[in-house]
Amino acid sequence: MTPNASIYIDGDLAGQDAVNQRLTRKDDHTVIVKKDGCDNKIVEIKKHTQVGWIIFDALFNWFAFTTDAPTGAWNTFDKDHIVVELPCANTTATK
Repeated sequence: MTPNASIYIDGDLAGQDAVNQRLTRKDDHTVIVKKDGCDNKIVEIKKHTQVGWIIFDALFNWFAFTTDAPTGAWNTFDKDHIVVELPCANTTATK
């Protein structure tokens, strides 16, 4: 982790140092970590459909197609947390 780094999620500033944020599962997300004197780091968080839920809903819960599909409830992310350390121009930038 890089102290005092700014963390942006989908273009919006989410905080500094560390962020704990619930993301909507209906979309992919982009996390950008920035700090003056350091290289930026971009992390893509991709959604993936959980086929088992679709099959379950198709067999046992038709109503779920009207709620789960639009909300992304069938999806999961390829990452559940990320840790980023930025490469900085000098060692004093990370202290």
